[in-house]
Amino acid sequence: MMILVRLIDLFVEYVKLLIGTKGSVPARVLAWLVLLAAVVAVIAVVAWGVATIPTLVDTLNGT
Repeated sequence: MMILVRLIDLFVEYVKLLIGTKGSVPARVLAWLVLLAAVVAVIAVVAWGVATIPTLVDTLNGT
């Protein structure tokens, strides 16, 4: 349970950094870049998954 509390606390601190109530300008820019990189990575994983669906279906069908 304490791990969840720490994770929520870290998330709140990250959001404070993103909206600019805390931290310096380079820290805010880095926080936004990390968020952008995470979004791009999720989109890439989803695109890869969608692209491999036909291959997986062919494998399950035995062709």
